[in-house]
Amino acid sequence: MAFWLIVIVLLLASAALLLLPALANSKQSNTPSRDALNKALYQDRLTELEQQGLLAEQPEWSRELQQTLLDDIPNQPATAVRPINRYALLPGLLLLVLVSVGLYLKTGSRDQVIAWQQVKAQLPELRQRLANEQQQPLSVEEIARLGLALRSSLQHDDRNINDWMLLGRVGMALNNATTAIQAFERAYQLAPENSEIRLAYAEMLIRSADPLDNQQATAMLIKMAAEDHSNLRVWSLLAFNAFEQQDYQRAINAWQMMLKLLPADDQRVAIIQRSIEQAKGQLAE
Repeated sequence: MAFWLIVIVLLLASAALLLLPALANSKQSNTPSRDALNKALYQDRLTELEQQGLLAEQPEWSRELQQTLLDDIPNQPATAVRPINRYALLPGLLLLVLVSVGLYLKTGSRDQVIAWQQVKAQLPELRQRLANEQQQPLSVEEIARLGLALRSSLQHDDRNINDWMLLGRVGMALNNATTAIQAFERAYQLAPENSEIRLAYAEMLIRSADPLDNQQATAMLIKMAAEDHSNLRVWSLLAFNAFEQQDYQRAINAWQMMLKLLPADDQRVAIIQRSIEQAKGQLAE
């Protein structure tokens, strides 16, 4: 509604710019000319002299008035300015409106805007389907729509931590590392002490191809491991990140810490032991 109000105001302003010169010329055409004013003054002065009886006594005054009138009136008559007919401007106004609306429909991406508004309206429904695991899972296209709707919503409420986290998970589902990292980073800035947010952000930094992101993830995980020695996910991410950066000793230490925390019959024990042997082989080389 606000957009169309702006369009109407702009069209009215353009129409005013088109009509004002014509109206000004019309007013000028209605004003009396200089010659008509001189003639009127001459008649008034002549009538005044006749009423006073001065013309009979001083006839030369009449000749002087006539000579003054002739001096004021130019030899060549002034060209009459024909006023513009107001109704002649109606086709121009109609053309202005048609061209403006046509250009908007051609270049204004109206279909994309309508589709975007529809996606924004679907956000509550997509949230509900995502939260209810018994319903049909979202397709890739619907996940992309959810991401677009979340970005639109966050433009108006950029301090919604839950939506930033959800947008990060959407980025992960779509293999869009840039979106995921930026979303988790924003959530981390809003709640730097939230362990879930810190882990999600660190995990995305590990997946980044930028070595600086990997180093930042290492520093975050080391700090979290010092704060909570029993967090298996922290040790797992720390070990994986260290192994990817060829810091095999750090990876071995993290996996050995996990072995101390896991029960002996846990299925992950065998996988961790093989990972330790692989890291020791790489370290020996």
